[in-house]
Amino acid sequence: MLHLPESSPLPPLSGPGSKFSMPPDTTYGAERPTGVTVLALLNFLSAGLSLLLLARIVFSLEVVFHPSHEFMPGFPQMPAMVSRAEAVFIGILGTVVCLPLAIGLWGLRRWARVMALAVYIGGVTVTLCANFSSPIIGSTLLSLAIGAGAVIYLLRPETIRAFGELPTK
Repeated sequence: MLHLPESSPLPPLSGPGSKFSMPPDTTYGAERPTGVTVLALLNFLSAGLSLLLLARIVFSLEVVFHPSHEFMPGFPQMPAMVSRAEAVFIGILGTVVCLPLAIGLWGLRRWARVMALAVYIGGVTVTLCANFSSPIIGSTLLSLAIGAGAVIYLLRPETIRAFGELPTK
């Protein structure tokens, strides 16, 4: 802390009577809720997987997805091949969206909560539209559950308060 001499004409930088100190009622807890930590980690994981997808495309001459490729045991196979350009686009988009979102959620930034709401609401909407005429499978249900759960969680007053958008009690 900077201490000024007693004869200084400048006001003190902190302490009682200082116009530069923050009032005690405007601070909020910087403790990150567990749910926000989980969402941030999920987005870090998504960004990492997107980077791995890009690396696989760059260092491989084969098509990234093949109709017989099964992502997880028990989930249906991919219905069609994805072109190299589409895979690059998916990898770049995933990294560009998920990495800043993860960093913002980790730091409890207000813009990150709004961005996360937009991303998860958009994801649920796209998932529902893409699967409107086809039967809903396990991966679709998992995607919908994560997206809807994240939206509901981010709209809770306790979560909004953690981001500093509501005053503390």
